Amino acid sequence: MPINFKLKSKLEQKAILAQYKLFLKNLNSKIQIIISSKKTDISYHLDEIYKSTNENSKIKEMSEDYILFLRQIVLEKGAITKEFYIVIEDSDNTNNEINKIIEYLQGCGNDVQTCNESEINNLLKNFVNKRLQNII
Repeated sequence: MPINFKLKSKLEQKAILAQYKLFLKNLNSKIQIIISSKKTDISYHLDEIYKSTNENSKIKEMSEDYILFLRQIVLEKGAITKEFYIVIEDSDNTNNEINKIIEYLQGCGNDVQTCNESEINNLLKNFVNKRLQNII
């Protein structure tokens, strides 16, 4: 899962970059990084805002204005969610490499999860479908 690097302080950014350099230097396997971009669905967030409003008409009005504001931003500027996947070469040390990758990326502040077979298949299908749409 990505971090919002631009919102970090200069000191935090330097620490993240140093950790990322260590990650890249200490890999013993070949890797490929896949980035999946898709439009962000903010409907859950908007529903939660709407549910949290109470009977106070001022608060309700402010919440409705905020919801309209968010919708306008998403329509005008777009909201994109990015997911990053690291594919590693299979080897005798695959499990050690996975643990090393997780450790280094968590040190950068990332939330790291391993994918199961179903998630990998869905990712590959989406990747291929996007490429085919671009060709057609």
